[in-house]
Amino acid sequence: MSDQNAGSPFVGFVLMAGFTSGDPVNGVLSRSQGKPSSHAWFGHEVQGRDGYARVIYGARASIVCCTG
Repeated sequence: MSDQNAGSPFVGFVLMAGFTSGDPVNGVLSRSQGKPSSHAWFGHEVQGRDGYARVIYGARASIVCCTG
């Protein structure tokens, strides 16, 4: 990868994180196993946490290791 494109994954991650307002850690049980919608692109898991927010939160560690 050239030096010009070294920041591209980081910029992409920041842009993706801007599209989630869900909490990846604390869930709301009333949303348990909710289907995908415009508010939760991947739906909600058993504990009511936003699936997309959890994916972004989990990817953060990988991106930090790769770019750091």
